[in-house]
Amino acid sequence: MVSQARPVASADAPQQLAEAQVKLGRAEAAMQTKHYEEARNLARQAEADAKLAWSTAESVRAQRTATEMQDANRALRQEIERKPQ
Repeated sequence: MVSQARPVASADAPQQLAEAQVKLGRAEAAMQTKHYEEARNLARQAEADAKLAWSTAESVRAQRTATEMQDANRALRQEIERKPQ
C-alpha cells in the first residue's frame, strides 16, 4: 500500500507518507531479525498510515478542484453581469 500511495500522496500528504515509509522500513527490519509479531504490527500501521496519506492527498486535491471551480464560476458570473442584455 505504501508504494501505491507514494505517487498519489508525495506532494499533498508528505508527512503521512513519510510516517508510512518509516514504519514499513521498521517492519522489514523486524522481519530480518525474526520479530514477526512486531513486523506484522508495524506493517499494519504502515498500511494504515499509507491509507491516511492517500485519503489526505485526495481530500487536498478535491478541495483544490472545488476552489478552482468556484473561482471559474465567479469569473463567469462577473462576465455575464458585465454584458448588456
